[in-house]
Amino acid sequence: EFPMVDRDPLDRWTVGRVTLLGDAAHAMTPNMGQGACQAIEDGVVLASLLDPTDIPGSLQAYESRRRPRARSFVDRSWTAGRLGQWESGLARAVRDTLTRWTPRRVVERALLDAWTVDVPHLAPWSG
Repeated sequence: EFPMVDRDPLDRWTVGRVTLLGDAAHAMTPNMGQGACQAIEDGVVLASLLDPTDIPGSLQAYESRRRPRARSFVDRSWTAGRLGQWESGLARAVRDTLTRWTPRRVVERALLDAWTVDVPHLAPWSG
């Protein structure tokens, strides 16, 4: 048996000309399968905002844009994990009943939110 290890979200990802992305910035439990997805989104957004004439400003813009979405997945993944670990018979029965009663459109909307992201236009790499 392997325990799940978690950490509190960081207060900031960027200091001057250095920033974090992916799990270094917003580690999350694996319950939603979004860790790598969020890291890819980080990379795309960072690449789209990076201005060589203003690295610190670019990194702050990246953090400001990505932090709310990444944090929402950190929180939702943690919550999903906690709900899935309920061991009491009554708690499990309540969870399972509420899950069955959740309207399909609510589930579809949550999935659409997870799978939809505005991808910024990226200039071709000039090597």
